[in-house]
Amino acid sequence: MCMKTGLFGRLIGKIAASLQARATIRELHSLGDRELRDIGIHRAEIPEVARGLVARTEELKQAA
Repeated sequence: MCMKTGLFGRLIGKIAASLQARATIRELHSLGDRELRDIGIHRAEIPEVARGLVARTEELKQAA
């Protein structure tokens, strides 16, 4: 049975995605400017990039 069915399952999924995005934001903020430049991210883009990565990961999980 898929846990992402129903209102409660979707809510849990959104909370988990939000927590993952926050963890990714923390990780990216811990990198130096040179490391960020090496991976093609500007510090101001970190929240947007992190949310996009988490959203893409969720899409891939649902497609599998």
